[in-house]
Amino acid sequence: MGILLMCFGVTWGMYNWIGNGMNGVETPAGTVMLASLPIILGSQLLLAAVAYDIYNVPSEPLQGGS
Repeated sequence: MGILLMCFGVTWGMYNWIGNGMNGVETPAGTVMLASLPIILGSQLLLAAVAYDIYNVPSEPLQGGS
């Protein structure tokens, strides 16, 4: 989900930023927030997934070694 949100935010932001720049119009604050919030939320979800993965390292071996 984090990767999808980040991709949406980057795609939406670049599309609108380039489109408004070519038309000579300033990008509205709402459009900027529609791009930045999914990027921020996506990065937070990816960081939480990495932290969860690091936290769940097994402490006991599954098989006995020789």
